[in-house]
Amino acid sequence: MTNFTEEIKNEIIKNFTGGRPCALAALSAFIRTSGSLIKSGGDYGFELSTESELTAHFFAEIAEQYFGVEISGFSSRSDLASGRDKLVFSCVNGESTRLLREAGILGEDKEGLYVNFAVGQSVAADEECARAYIVGAFLGGGSCTLPDGNSLSSTGYHFEVVFRNRITAGDFCDMLCSFDVLAKLVMRKDSAVVYLKSIDAISSVLE
Repeated sequence: MTNFTEEIKNEIIKNFTGGRPCALAALSAFIRTSGSLIKSGGDYGFELSTESELTAHFFAEIAEQYFGVEISGFSSRSDLASGRDKLVFSCVNGESTRLLREAGILGEDKEGLYVNFAVGQSVAADEECARAYIVGAFLGGGSCTLPDGNSLSSTGYHFEVVFRNRITAGDFCDMLCSFDVLAKLVMRKDSAVVYLKSIDAISSVLE
């Protein structure tokens, strides 16, 4: 049975619009929230995981359509933390290295390539791309819950996006702030969690 978070994610994918810049923003956020970087020889790539087959194919199509990156190695893997199965897929070659650089995930200095945790302005250069980044992050590491259906209380709403480091999460908070949405950030073990508990703020983010 589809839960509320899945329903929202399916609706986001169904209504996703925007060309290559928005696709880059969404994919960049998805990699940062659901992926890990891998290296083979001189090339960098990524391994991504999601519980949603629809989400997996959505981002695989974006990667191939807009950036010429062919995703391969789809497999099912049990997540020990949640006890649920996740669909895992990966790509590592010259094209994936180029994509990671364009997405701002890899930077380059005189010593070579390095992992850049900050969200570059070039990835979310305008409001449309910033919104694409926000929904991409939610598709990768987000969840949303509602209060009990029989309750008339305005409390019990909870929206969160989990990041792998505090720097990216802090930049995500700044991005939300640009839409007049004030989020909170907490560390949960090795993850940085950005969350909202206001129904108005949640509605503004997901509109």
